Amino acid sequence: MDKDTLVKQHFWILLVLALILIPVTMGSVWMGVGDATIEQKKKIEERENKLKSAKAKGKDFLDAMEAEKSKQEGMKTVVWKKVYDKQKDLIQWPSRLTHAASLNTLYFGDDVPEDDRNSFRRADVYIPSFEDLANDVKPTELAGGWQQVMRYVRWGERFPSSEDCWLAVEDLCVQREMLKCVGQVNQLLAHFDDKTSGAEKELQALFQPPVAGESLHRFESPYWRLDLGISKSDKGKAGDFNVRCKLKNISHRRLNVARIDFTLTLGDPNTGPTRAVILPIEGEYLASYKDVQNVRPEDEKGDELPEQPKEKDRPAVFWEKTINTGGSPKAFVKGVDQRLDARYVPVKHREDRTRLPRPPHFG
Repeated sequence: MDKDTLVKQHFWILLVLALILIPVTMGSVWMGVGDATIEQKKKIEERENKLKSAKAKGKDFLDAMEAEKSKQEGMKTVVWKKVYDKQKDLIQWPSRLTHAASLNTLYFGDDVPEDDRNSFRRADVYIPSFEDLANDVKPTELAGGWQQVMRYVRWGERFPSSEDCWLAVEDLCVQREMLKCVGQVNQLLAHFDDKTSGAEKELQALFQPPVAGESLHRFESPYWRLDLGISKSDKGKAGDFNVRCKLKNISHRRLNVARIDFTLTLGDPNTGPTRAVILPIEGEYLASYKDVQNVRPEDEKGDELPEQPKEKDRPAVFWEKTINTGGSPKAFVKGVDQRLDARYVPVKHREDRTRLPRPPHFG
């Protein structure tokens, strides 16, 4: 068919195609819609049957739901109160203020009396609060001094407004909580857990010969295991106690004993007053069985140490001492803490790079 014929007869050609394609299209639509209609009808019938078979909830059910709702509302109040109680003492005015107790009862942003604002900015009230924070984290040192790490207001001759005082005391308290976290990390390594239970036979075998009235204990920290035998001395002055102790390095590295002071808390295991006493222990380096390759500080070439002995043969410091408690507590050790120094404190320095940016209200 040539081009001219196609142009002249295009109407009839399209008509023939339409007569073929329109029925095919209509049939496809009818079949597709029919299937969808059947499927939708089936879902509606299932939902209708489910609703007809469902039982209506009675008054008892509704009452139980209301009771559960009230219970949950009450729990929400309890949670809010617990969170509030944890935070209510966060903002504390410096204790050196004459009216600190009354200021602590104010809501944040309340008007601060003029006399208290004048006292707050004084160098003998405001600045010592920061010095106290620095002392609380010792033996951790604040690099360059607390002035380089903590942010504070240089009041000069400026008389502060109530807002100035609130912002300054808020920042003081935030930094107190941050440094408190440093102190808590330090105490994690200073504190000893009581591991006496289950070690009684081993302790009895260790402390031979037995001593009348002696109590045996085992305490452990991440650094040390301290085995103790303590009894009242039948010689010397009142308050004297005989202590037999064995100190073991249970860390993963070689440690220098030199002199370590341990604070023993003595007293009745159940009730009664307690008394703290210092137990000093001296010795040389102790190796750890976990660290099979270590380097002596004096070895410039870095020679490796021989493999360390097994647990039962591990080096230890064994001491016998007499300590005086200044009283007459029961010969029972309720707790042990290591007095940390620069060698063992986990947070060595708080560098000035941790300092927060100075807000615009700080002078």
